[in-house]
Amino acid sequence: MSGRPSRLEHTVVSANPFTQQGRDLRAVPRSRGDDTRDQPEGRSKSGKQGKTGKGGEIIPPMQEMYYITPFSCSGQCIDAEMAIVQQSNQLSDAVVDCSNFSVSQLWTVNQDETFVTVESAAHPGSCISIDYIEGDDAMRIQAMCAGSVLTLGPCDEDSAEWYFTGGQLLSGFCWKNGISSNMGVFYDFTRNKCEPQLESYGSASGPFYREDSFMFFNSNVYFPPPPGGGPTVFPTAFPTGEPTIENTIPTYSPTYLPTANPTTSLAPSSLPSVSGAPSPA
Repeated sequence: MSGRPSRLEHTVVSANPFTQQGRDLRAVPRSRGDDTRDQPEGRSKSGKQGKTGKGGEIIPPMQEMYYITPFSCSGQCIDAEMAIVQQSNQLSDAVVDCSNFSVSQLWTVNQDETFVTVESAAHPGSCISIDYIEGDDAMRIQAMCAGSVLTLGPCDEDSAEWYFTGGQLLSGFCWKNGISSNMGVFYDFTRNKCEPQLESYGSASGPFYREDSFMFFNSNVYFPPPPGGGPTVFPTAFPTGEPTIENTIPTYSPTYLPTANPTTSLAPSSLPSVSGAPSPA
C-alpha cells in the first residue's frame, strides 16, 4: 500500500449498523436454528410488520435510507450529485460536508444472498460501482480495481456488487476477477482533510485502515452546520407569515389628496364672456 502513505498500520473493525434496523446485511447471517418455522401472517422474517394490500398480499415496509460517512472524514458524507451534474458518473467530488437538505447524500442498501448494492436515493437505478464497461480487458479491470475513482453505474451490473463486513465494503466484482479490492477514501495529512474522491484500493495483503471504514447513519440523523459555514436559520416547511413589503404597492401616499368639492370657486371676472349674445330687454 505504498501509494497511501497517510494510513496508520492498524485494523479498524466497526459494528454492523444494520442489525439495529431489524435485519442483518452481512453476507452470511447466523442461523438461529429455528428459521424454518412458520412466520406469523403479515410479518416478515426481519421482524417488521408489513401492510396487507388487496387480495391479502403483504406489502413490505418502506426501505431504509442512509447517509454514508467515511470514518476518517468527520462531518462528511458521500454525495452522488456532482457525478450527475458533471455528466461523468465519476465519484471524484463525492466526499462533501453532510447536509440534511441534500437528497443526493441518501442511499439505500439492497441485498441479495451474498452481495449488497449501494443505490442513490436521488438517482434510482444508479449504484456505487467499479468503473467497468462491458468489453474491458483484464488489464483495464486490474487498473480499475487496483486504484481508481468509483462511478455511479447500473445497479444490475456485477461491478456494483459489494461484500459488506459491517464497516468495510469489499468489491465482489474485483474478487471474481482475481483482485482483492475495497472501497475507501484518502486522507491528506498535509492539509488535514479527506480528498474528495471515492476510490477502489487493491492489495492482496495488508490491514484495513480507518479510511476503509464507513458508518451508515439513518436518514433522520441531524447534522450541525460545519464550523464557520452553513445557514444560521433553517427554512420551515411552511411560511410563518405574509411578506412585509410588496413591490406592487407604493411605499408613500400622495401629499395632497383631491377633495370631493372645490374649496374656492372661480371669480366672475375669470369666467369666459360670450360674444354676440343678445342683451336682455
